[in-house]
Amino acid sequence: MRMINNLDEQSPLVRLFDSPETAISTILSAVSGGISIHGTDGRVLWVNKRLCDVLGKTREELSSLNCQDLFHPDGELCSHTNGLGPPDTSIERRINNRHLLIQSHAIFDQARVPCGFAQIVNEIPYNSRTHEQAIAHERLVTLGMLLSGVAHDVGTPLNVISGYAEFLLMRKSATDSGFKELTAILEQTRRISATFARALDFGRPPKLERHSLDIRQIVSEALELVSHHLRKLDVKVEITCEIAAPLVYGEAPQLRQAVFILCLNAGQVIGPGGKLRIVVGEVAETPGFVALTLFGIRSGGKGHDFSDTFATLLNPHITDEALGSGLYLAKTILDQANAQIRMSKRSDLGAGIAVLLPISAEFAVS
Repeated sequence: MRMINNLDEQSPLVRLFDSPETAISTILSAVSGGISIHGTDGRVLWVNKRLCDVLGKTREELSSLNCQDLFHPDGELCSHTNGLGPPDTSIERRINNRHLLIQSHAIFDQARVPCGFAQIVNEIPYNSRTHEQAIAHERLVTLGMLLSGVAHDVGTPLNVISGYAEFLLMRKSATDSGFKELTAILEQTRRISATFARALDFGRPPKLERHSLDIRQIVSEALELVSHHLRKLDVKVEITCEIAAPLVYGEAPQLRQAVFILCLNAGQVIGPGGKLRIVVGEVAETPGFVALTLFGIRSGGKGHDFSDTFATLLNPHITDEALGSGLYLAKTILDQANAQIRMSKRSDLGAGIAVLLPISAEFAVS
């Protein structure tokens, strides 16, 4: 920032403008990144247009704020709160649904005394993965391969167990000793096989084979897969179906995976003792679609607002898979299914996320 200090009335650059202040403002406004100038107390003195666009606020709105308000909305103490922090620092923040790199640079007066600081803000593009994200991705790929191998290795003994159980069961009546136990063995082995099959669907690419599906069954199967996580989170689930035949048109494994991701993310933010309420119904203003709506109720009975949780689904310009667990994948699946996504507000349940799914091939193409 030393260049700013060297702009005086005699500078050839300043002579192109009315004053040093006009020169500085014009130059900084033309910079592609966001810039804010602060006093030593963190108060905003000036911002360029790009930062206004990034933060979604006007200059007038930003002028009443300080560094803490702008770049530390999560409550983390700003290093500039009690005077100027380190001369050069760099942090990453997610603000207004954007992944930002914020670099701080001290500003000195002619006597080399700190008189403020500047924040240089640049958006980190989706394809700029951090080292940790790359490791997490590799871990998931490895886990998927491991799961595939385990499923096939377990499948053979499961088939033997279920085959013998079925063989013995055929020779017993419902009143015979052991009939109940053999029935339970057969049911549980089939359940294990079905769970492995659904889990393996997560690693397979879409087949683009769409059919008429009962959305209640899709939700129930997704909840079986996510139930372990919801139990650990101490979140209960309640399903309400408001229509007699809740049929939708799509690819079952893909929709099941999307519902799994939605339920997982919803459970993570509702909190212990809360409830995830899933409502299946029609939307009068959108014929040809069935709505699957997720509402969150916190332990005290207050409805949760899912606006921030599912921002990835609501904003078509957000393509960062780091926003939540698998939400970018869910968004891709739902886009391919021609689903419509919106917020659904109810006074008793808060702001839920509604996914409108087409009921036939006629509505499955935009």
